[in-house]
Amino acid sequence: MNNRFKKGAIQGSTIAIILLALALIGAGAFGIWSFMNYREAQINIDGKVDLAVAEAIKKQADEDEAKFAEREKEPNREFAGPADLGHVSFMYPKTWSLYVDNNGSNNEDYSAYLHPVSVPPVPRDRRSQQRFAIRVFIYNNSMDQVLKEYEKAIEDGEVSSSQVTHNGKNGTKLEGLFPFSGDKDDRVRGIAVFFKVNDKTLMIRTDAETFKNDYEKILNTIKFN
Repeated sequence: MNNRFKKGAIQGSTIAIILLALALIGAGAFGIWSFMNYREAQINIDGKVDLAVAEAIKKQADEDEAKFAEREKEPNREFAGPADLGHVSFMYPKTWSLYVDNNGSNNEDYSAYLHPVSVPPVPRDRRSQQRFAIRVFIYNNSMDQVLKEYEKAIEDGEVSSSQVTHNGKNGTKLEGLFPFSGDKDDRVRGIAVFFKVNDKTLMIRTDAETFKNDYEKILNTIKFN
């Protein structure tokens, strides 16, 4: 009887020890699992924090670079066209270069190009495309004659037309694909504003969305007789 009691007590103790061991193993496994999850979550949080910090630093660097680039453009230079073509003038960034392709002598149209750092080569073949920050043309024709070239493009919806005022000067704004030779592939997307200057026509145009802000600033300083 005592032996059976002792044997039962031993078996009970063994079961209790086994259960306790299993509980400890389970608790240990749960602890390890919890720790691993915590570490994974912590790594994810740290990674997200690091990414957010890196993005914030890059954004600030980009903003600082943009502000520096804008400051570098100041003070502006003055563009001054020939006196006999209406004394056209405006201010443009000092970091840009100016190239006068034709000075308007011999009753020819005046043409000049402005671009950051250096002006790209001016195409001699009308079928060749080149993009410039600013084109300045003074045509020896009336505005009606000059704008007639764009009538079909406006009718076809490739170019939009509107009336604008810059620095007190009224003009016609065209925006869209500009035709050169009639070839549909020979187009440059841009914005141009045409002004009547005495018996001539002034066109100031940009060929790229990139320079739109500079273009607007230039137009807002436009002066002519």
